[in-house]
Amino acid sequence: MNDASENDDMLILRFEELRMIVLTSWKLLAYTVLGALTLAVMGSLLTTPQYRASAIIHISPVWGQEFKVEQVMNEELNRIRNARQFYRTQMEIMVSRPVLTGVAEKFNSRFEGMDLSYEAVKGVVSVTPVPSSELLDVFVVWPDPEQAAALANFACETYSEHNLEARRAASRDAQTYLTSRLADYEELIVASNDRLLAYQMENNLADAEEDITELSSRMNALSKAKAETTTERVMLEASVASHAAQLSRRDYVELSNELDSLLITEYSKEHAAAVADLARVSARYGEKYPARVAAQAMVDRLEQELRSQVEEALSTERVRLETLGKKEQDLQGAIDEAKRQLLERQGLKSEYEKLRLEVARTRKFHEELSDRDHELELASQTQLNNVRIVETALAPRSPVSPNILINILIALFTGMVAGVALAFLKHHMDDRLGSPPEIEAFLRIGYLGMVPEVEGEPATRERALYSHHHPRSAVAESVRAIRTLVELQSASEGPRRRLLLTSGTAAEGKTETTVRLAIAYADLGRRVVVVDADLRRARMHKLFDVKRGPGLTELASGQATIGQAVIDTGVPNVCLLPAGASVERPNELLASNKFHSVLDALNEEFDMVLVDSPPAGFLSDSLLLAPHMDGVLMVVRHRAVSRRLVRDTVARFKQVGAPLMGVIVNAVQSGAGKGGYGSYVDAPDAESADAS
Repeated sequence: MNDASENDDMLILRFEELRMIVLTSWKLLAYTVLGALTLAVMGSLLTTPQYRASAIIHISPVWGQEFKVEQVMNEELNRIRNARQFYRTQMEIMVSRPVLTGVAEKFNSRFEGMDLSYEAVKGVVSVTPVPSSELLDVFVVWPDPEQAAALANFACETYSEHNLEARRAASRDAQTYLTSRLADYEELIVASNDRLLAYQMENNLADAEEDITELSSRMNALSKAKAETTTERVMLEASVASHAAQLSRRDYVELSNELDSLLITEYSKEHAAAVADLARVSARYGEKYPARVAAQAMVDRLEQELRSQVEEALSTERVRLETLGKKEQDLQGAIDEAKRQLLERQGLKSEYEKLRLEVARTRKFHEELSDRDHELELASQTQLNNVRIVETALAPRSPVSPNILINILIALFTGMVAGVALAFLKHHMDDRLGSPPEIEAFLRIGYLGMVPEVEGEPATRERALYSHHHPRSAVAESVRAIRTLVELQSASEGPRRRLLLTSGTAAEGKTETTVRLAIAYADLGRRVVVVDADLRRARMHKLFDVKRGPGLTELASGQATIGQAVIDTGVPNVCLLPAGASVERPNELLASNKFHSVLDALNEEFDMVLVDSPPAGFLSDSLLLAPHMDGVLMVVRHRAVSRRLVRDTVARFKQVGAPLMGVIVNAVQSGAGKGGYGSYVDAPDAESADAS
């Protein structure tokens, strides 16, 4: 048995199975429901009537705060910020010991002879919120209607009085606390004022804002001057570098254009003229010619003079560059000093502002505490309450319990649930198959019929041939009815000439049923051969009192012919192919092509071939035979085998594609079936009656 079938049987029961469980246990279900109804009716009649009286109160978080201008002390707001928590707290207060003790005292003074205690009242006073509102329903369940209404009203009145007194006490306590805090804050105001004045005088902060503005303006001017100096220095550095480069490559013309010097300009022009003259003389005379030597000397003298003037100009520019650098450093130092002074004044001013704000906050809080003190003084002298009794309780006319109709409905439902639970328990405690509806519901295959138990015939041979010797018996009629159903299926789905009979376990009567079904087909005049394919425990030859061999094994191995192996049983039109000699691997023989050829040959010689096979619950022989049959009939002994085993066997046949036709229930006790055949089991047949 695999896990899937286990889960399917225990957890995922289909509707047909549920219906079958209930139908087979309807008496248990009926008795359970009847018992539950009886208990409900008797309990309702014997229970003391209870009456429910209800009063409605309104609790508002804001009532009683009409004199509050500002919420300095946030205790109230923190308490009511979460409305659900607030109302839950009030409900707990209403059923607290002080309130319920007051309720008991009022009740005892109202009704003479009553002596209720806190414990007695605690169990009967209940409070529930009215949805989407600020209302609370205070109700009491009590045997006396007038007393129930009184208890509900006393609960509302006592809670209202307790709440008002609690609010007044809270106001008085808060006022005492505020009075002490006011004196403390007055001292704080004086101390903070003294610290502010001392700090202002110590740091000369008469006009701190003007000092900061002046320092900021000065620092901005210095920053601007430094930026201009830096720009001039950078540009001069670039100019000096450019002039030095031009001097190194003797670009005197460009230098004369950039340097603003008349002397350098004149020298540059003379040098250019001398260079031109040198070029003219060099073209006509050699290097040692006097004119050329004189021209070269003139060029060298002028270039030296020009170079001297340029270097002097560059020296002047470098001096200017150093001056700008020093000026830039001086400006940066002035900026740093101004920044330091500015930060110092700003720090002093920040500390001054802190002291000033401390004084302002202390004064403001002192004023608010003073206002709150006046409000609390006024509130403590008034009777403002945040609780209103909206609706007083009236004496109820009818009891709320016991409610016979509701109790009957609950008992009916409980009884049905308990009955179904007991039916399921019975179903799982006893899982043996019995009735036809159980077979169809749990196995999901057709039901072919049931065969009664043969009483008084202990021998297996007599039980197997009982329908032959007693053709008018209930057994014979049942088998003929099964044959008719098989014939009807053959008419609608095709001829069924080769049938396999098997069971889940041994001793379920499949061999006897095979013989009886063969006799039923023989009664129609058909030639029937019974094949004993149970090569492990062959029994057919014993039923017909013939030899075991030669038989199926010899015929399949070619050691015998059909004429030699098939034996006449003595029953008209019924022959037997016994099992033959034992083999080591019977399942290999049954799966061989030779065995299939034997079946084909038997179909040519006989009208019907009925094959008796080993139990399929634990052996695979029947599974090997089933695909080669026209139909497979499952034999199940009545109330003797587990439905799980049979279900798993059926599932295995479906997996191999076997043509399952249905289930035959065997060995049904007299009166267990619904066919009414029990009276025919021992009745004499027609021939005996006529003879009498």
